[in-house]
Amino acid sequence: MLRAMYFEEAYKKGILADITSGFILSVKTPDMDERDSMNDPILVEIISYSGVKAVIPTGAGLKYQAQGNKMYCMIEPTSYTEKHIEPAFRKQNKTGFMPFRFADCDIFLTKDMRLNIMIPRKSQECFDSFTVTLPEKGDICILYMPFDKDIEGVVIPFMQTNFHDILCKMLGIRDVDSKIISRKLMDVVKKSNKTGFEKA
Repeated sequence: MLRAMYFEEAYKKGILADITSGFILSVKTPDMDERDSMNDPILVEIISYSGVKAVIPTGAGLKYQAQGNKMYCMIEPTSYTEKHIEPAFRKQNKTGFMPFRFADCDIFLTKDMRLNIMIPRKSQECFDSFTVTLPEKGDICILYMPFDKDIEGVVIPFMQTNFHDILCKMLGIRDVDSKIISRKLMDVVKKSNKTGFEKA
């Protein structure tokens, strides 16, 4: 059974509405064409969802009529100029925004002291719908299928390995830090599983 594919590919094939539960990983990078944004954070978002009724194009993304939980991870350069501002109060059209405050997050520095990592300890619940923004230049969006009923023991570890590789190979984060970041984020994903399957 297919385990994962790029979100845009699934959209072009017209199969998104047929995948009624799963996970969507989005890695949103700052706009490097804008000088003021070059030092902005990288924002990671994982959506666990189920019960898809429809997937509707809207603006620059796709609106899912489904239940979902959104989990976040912010990878913030220590030189980021707005690092003192609560993430929930930053500009919403920038990668420095996520709907949580410092007190809601586990916050730690990478071993080389270059990056500040923020991972909210809980998810943002989406009761009826949520929107997935289509990736722009430098962004990544991957759709993960619930290819095994043992979500916690099989599917999430597969996602963790894949996310670790993205951090290392595509974002240039050291292996030791990538392992910590991917493990901590997937721990939150395990607690917020919305796919309809539990541990086998």
